[in-house]
Amino acid sequence: MATYRKYKLTDNVYLLRLDDADTRFFEGIWPIPEGITYNAYIITTGEGSILIDGWKREFSSMFIEAIEEVTDLRDIRKIVIHHTEPDHTGSLDAVLRALGNVELLGTQFAKSMLEAFLGKSLPNFKPLKDGEKITLGDVELTFIHTPWLHWPDTAMTYYAEKKILFTCDAFGGYSIPRTVIDASEDIVNEYLPHARDYFANIVAKYSQHVIKAVDKLVSMGIDYKIVAPGHGLVWVNRPDIIVKSYLAWARGERFGGKFKVVIVYSSMYGNVEKMISSIVERLEGLDIELKVYKFTDKTHDNISDVLGDMLDADLIILGASTYEGALNPLMEKIVSSICSKFKGLRKRFIIVSSYGWAASADKELTRKLTDAGMEIIKNITYKGRPGRDLLEKASEDVVKVIRDIRGA
Repeated sequence: MATYRKYKLTDNVYLLRLDDADTRFFEGIWPIPEGITYNAYIITTGEGSILIDGWKREFSSMFIEAIEEVTDLRDIRKIVIHHTEPDHTGSLDAVLRALGNVELLGTQFAKSMLEAFLGKSLPNFKPLKDGEKITLGDVELTFIHTPWLHWPDTAMTYYAEKKILFTCDAFGGYSIPRTVIDASEDIVNEYLPHARDYFANIVAKYSQHVIKAVDKLVSMGIDYKIVAPGHGLVWVNRPDIIVKSYLAWARGERFGGKFKVVIVYSSMYGNVEKMISSIVERLEGLDIELKVYKFTDKTHDNISDVLGDMLDADLIILGASTYEGALNPLMEKIVSSICSKFKGLRKRFIIVSSYGWAASADKELTRKLTDAGMEIIKNITYKGRPGRDLLEKASEDVVKVIRDIRGA
């Protein structure tokens, strides 16, 4: 079930948030049992209103209803489009049918992509240059190009008078937070893991562009006090938290905390699971943060959470069996995502693999990860079911690797 919320951020800036509890797979790929929000904004002026972004197409009628709770629909004079992905522009077609000749503003890339998505020409679309001003009444906004966050069309808008930075997908996150703003430390702590998963799934491939965008904002002297993204919490009290978090994730870092080990494994008949269980039992005695995800004949964990936890891990252990003389298909999917999303982050890995007639899984894992710039610290490969001696040695070897990294 979808519901929406209206929230007044300042005297003339409103948030319209759609809470989508029905979408279970973001982009049709990433499991999100926690749901997601779509955030649009309205700025009212003495000469009409500016609409910033929108919602998914299926919520178009609710979007128009929400707009009219803030301003007469016919008072909208300009629509700013930061990103043309349909979860932010699907409702635009209904708005345009109701309004007619409203001015559309965005990047040149956005114009061509939006026309393709809507299936019609948009003669009232004005491509904006980087740093160009948007004015209506007594309101002046600065349009900022931030390509590849996470499409080539993406941009942000800064409202200097109110010190609000509208960022669309950048600084966004999964889930339907209990509040619309960062109202308390508890709210923030609940939300950040979902923002991290969103970053890992959606933005991480473009981590270097996150760093470039933040550097650009600093160089422009953008003195934001509110960060208003297209998904998740609006940051009113501590906007530095989400910006610093995004920067840390883009660098594969964390804000302190214990040494973090993430274990992800697939096991068809228990041979890999037996080894992983032995390692887990040994690691549980250490003063570390340990996360374990498994894909077996009994359970499949959430791949969105897997990538999110890997993002800031100090060590990742991958366990996979050989399947038809090659890498287990599920692990191949996970590793392909790692190599695509985290390329350049130089993550450390231990590989655990079993085989029957051909030791292929470890070779495939090593090749894929090495090609993506990852560091393989150790391979633990064995035929069939591991015996006690191998279990003990492998577990001690993993402990040694952790101690060596922590002491480095």
